[in-house]
Amino acid sequence: MLRKQKWAILGGLILLVLCMIVPGVSVLAASTTIGGTVPLNISNVQVTNIKTTSDTISWNTNNPTGSSVTSQVSYGIDTTYGSSVPDTSSGLHSVNLSSLLPGTKYYYQIQSTISGIPPATYVNSFTTASLPLNPIPSLTNIILVSIPNPSDFGQTVDFGVAVIATKLNGIPTGTVTYKDGNNVLGTSTLDGLGLTSFKISTLSVGSHNITAVYGGDTHFLGGTSNVVVQKVHYDTKTSLTSSLNPSTSGQSVTFTATVTAAAGTPTGTVTFSDGSTVLGTGSLSSGKATYTTKLLSVGSHPITASYSGDTNNDVSTSNLVVQVVNGLPKANVTLTSNNNPSDSGQSVKFTASVSPSGATGSVTFYDGSTSIGSTNLSSGSASFSTSSLSVGSHNITAVYGGNTTYASSTSNTVIQKVRGRTTITWPYKPGPCNWGHTCTFTCKIGWQGPGTPTGHVTFYDGSNSLGNCNLSSDGSASFSISNLGIGNHNITVVYSGDDNNDGSTSGAVTQTVNAVSTLTALSSSVSTSVFGQSVNFTAAVNPSSATGTVTFKDGSKTLGTATVSNGSASLSLNSLAVASHSITAVYSGDANDNSSTSGSIIETIVAKPVITTTSLPNGTKNGNYSQTLSVSGGSAPYTWSAAGSLPTGLSLNTSTGVISGKPTASGAFTFTITVKDSLGNAATQSLSLSIKGN
Repeated sequence: MLRKQKWAILGGLILLVLCMIVPGVSVLAASTTIGGTVPLNISNVQVTNIKTTSDTISWNTNNPTGSSVTSQVSYGIDTTYGSSVPDTSSGLHSVNLSSLLPGTKYYYQIQSTISGIPPATYVNSFTTASLPLNPIPSLTNIILVSIPNPSDFGQTVDFGVAVIATKLNGIPTGTVTYKDGNNVLGTSTLDGLGLTSFKISTLSVGSHNITAVYGGDTHFLGGTSNVVVQKVHYDTKTSLTSSLNPSTSGQSVTFTATVTAAAGTPTGTVTFSDGSTVLGTGSLSSGKATYTTKLLSVGSHPITASYSGDTNNDVSTSNLVVQVVNGLPKANVTLTSNNNPSDSGQSVKFTASVSPSGATGSVTFYDGSTSIGSTNLSSGSASFSTSSLSVGSHNITAVYGGNTTYASSTSNTVIQKVRGRTTITWPYKPGPCNWGHTCTFTCKIGWQGPGTPTGHVTFYDGSNSLGNCNLSSDGSASFSISNLGIGNHNITVVYSGDDNNDGSTSGAVTQTVNAVSTLTALSSSVSTSVFGQSVNFTAAVNPSSATGTVTFKDGSKTLGTATVSNGSASLSLNSLAVASHSITAVYSGDANDNSSTSGSIIETIVAKPVITTTSLPNGTKNGNYSQTLSVSGGSAPYTWSAAGSLPTGLSLNTSTGVISGKPTASGAFTFTITVKDSLGNAATQSLSLSIKGN
């Protein structure tokens, strides 16, 4: 008996040691009989195939009634378990546990039941295998983010996870489980970069504490990410209205913001802004908030309302309301001057006309920014006169002061020019000049103003403008002209003035223009001519611009008249008598040129040549013979020639008209003698000569 007890104790110790060496291996003793009925028995419980993230639990049941056995294994890191695996097999039972943490102690409970028999329960624990020590499994950091956050109800939220090894000795693999508190949302698998994501659009409105649990792998430990508080709101819409738009300055305006959501009625506050300037806030009541003000300045105001959101509703910004705040209507002011430009010291009256008739009060007149006077309106008009404006340009405006109905307003600007007085003098009087020659006039401007006169002056001959001339830097001007007519001309100068100087007109000066002296020269185409021959007389008149007529005279007798053209006039005659004639040409003159008479030329008219020798004396053969032929009329020298038969041995001298020589033959001879004068006129005579024998 003692020996059996000894072996029993030894066996128990051995089993205890085995249980200590091999965690999770256990054997359950037989159950006790209850009430004469064989109870359900759980036996031969074993935890095998223990790995870092999984193992297998197996056991036997005795199935005393032959009915089906229903079993369940509950397990967890404490005795509250939290996870379970069902089993409906009979006899030998076996379940696999997965997704465990490496090197972690797990508590488990086996419960088996058969209808009508008390259930059997077995409780124990096991420890999962640790990751290999070489290499030592790396810790990991699990980073969780969400986009967008907050999100709208029904909107897809993308949760992104990065699993990073703390030793940077590789890239973790495996799966990530996403939880909303203790509620599993889903899983995803890491990619080759240790990244993964999970999308979901079914999150309810409210705040969700989202975590990502990495299960680990053979090289990297699992872990849990940071908590992302994902807020899910209903989308909202904010609309803004104005109670009065446009409004008038000082008038009260109420802005109403209405906020609506997909479900429920939003609560919280609305901020009203004018551009980037916050005007104020209002609390929502039944989805509406208001803000009232009468402090908006004149102009346009971009008003918006921003809803701040609440637990279930997203923020939103309203439409833009451009609130126009008008000032009092402005009156229309028109300013005129009765004398512009004016002279220094001259009175100028400025009149401001203000409309409509409801605009009453006063008008102030300004020269630039300086007030020069103020007058009350009467029947919509106010006037102000002054003679003290300085020389120069003045920007005159009229400012209506306004009343309770109309705002102040400013007129148009009248540029009032005040010019200093000027005078025009002649430094010297112009002397007489001949027609066609240049006449020059010089004037000088005197002035009172601050600046040298500029611009131009206009020279006049009576009322006829001769031309313009720019003033030089010393205020003088010169003008030249060469086409003034003969006679006296009253020359004046008119200065048109400039911004600082008044215009003025000079006194008149007399410019005398004399007619031009002329010179007439007479010539003849031939000085000696034969009666009846045409002779051309030409008169050249200088200057060549002269016009009019030339009268040709023979002594006091007029031969004829011709018109001057391009400085010349001609007359042809063939009726002058045989004689010497003293010819002159008399130019009549014209509007610009004096008359003149040429010097005289002698024109000689001679009769035609006539051979007066009508017969010749007889000669003797071989005797000396000489006879001079005679001519009357014509113009010497003469040229003689013979045609026909002169006696042999006789010849005619062509210059002297002498027939001479010794005739060598006797007989009667007939021939024709011709004489030509220097004018080319010719005369002929037929002659006979008898030569006697010796």
